Amino acid sequence: MMKSIRIFVSSVSVVAAGFLAASCGRSGGDAVGVARTVVGTATLERDGKTADLAAGAGLSPSDVIVTGADGVVVLGLGGNEVEAEIQPNSRFSIRAYNEASREMFLDGGNVWILVGKIARKSDAPIRLRTASSVVGV
Repeated sequence: MMKSIRIFVSSVSVVAAGFLAASCGRSGGDAVGVARTVVGTATLERDGKTADLAAGAGLSPSDVIVTGADGVVVLGLGGNEVEAEIQPNSRFSIRAYNEASREMFLDGGNVWILVGKIARKSDAPIRLRTASSVVGV
């Protein structure tokens, strides 16, 4: 029986840890997920525009989620195969999420990532990059 992998990532260090979760989906051909929970201040940057992020918002490749000092956002990506909790004062982006590449970037702050056994339905690795490290599953 395959177990889930739980990872905590900081823009400074990578530490294995437990996780507080979420999930994702969006209408449209380029949809890769959804913001399941939004607490406090959080914005979505898309196509050069910034707007407040609300629970239920769909996510696309190249979207950037920014949390304020009181903000926490829980995402689900790829039909709930990957769950992420973006912590306060963080900047997180979805670089690519498709059959060939599943890549996210943490530009600052902290994020919890949960990768379940369902993620193995694709051969594409799941990568979380930071300015100083790469985590691959």
